[in-house]
Amino acid sequence: MKLKDICEQVNDRISSDNIALADYVTTDCILQNKTGRMIATNLPPQHGNQVLPKSGNNA
Repeated sequence: MKLKDICEQVNDRISSDNIALADYVTTDCILQNKTGRMIATNLPPQHGNQVLPKSGNNA
């Protein structure tokens, strides 16, 4: 099975100036064993565009 068969690449972006901590997800926020995620404690240090997850994706 190829990765492209079970997921799709997201190319939509949003400015980091428009992201709230509750909406920002990094690998640091994801909890082990599929138990959910924590709210981010800080946003990216540099301003720029971040990937905008598609609606319905759950971390």
